[in-house]
Amino acid sequence: MERVTYPDTEVQQLLERSYLRKVLDLELDAEAVSAFGVLGIPVAIIADADGLELDRIEGFVEPQDYARRLDGLAKR
Repeated sequence: MERVTYPDTEVQQLLERSYLRKVLDLELDAEAVSAFGVLGIPVAIIADADGLELDRIEGFVEPQDYARRLDGLAKR
């Protein structure tokens, strides 16, 4: 994800326009990892401003698929 999906131009534009990206360290951010029930990586959890989980993307996802999901959530 870090080498293929996140650097993609369309993904970057969507993230910059509609999202605040926070990367968690599984050891340093144990409370947040536990609160969201993260069992493995990679995982992307899209949450609203109140921390309510809107979507969860587990495992590798191609850039165009990831962008499609982000775009759909942003249009809600």
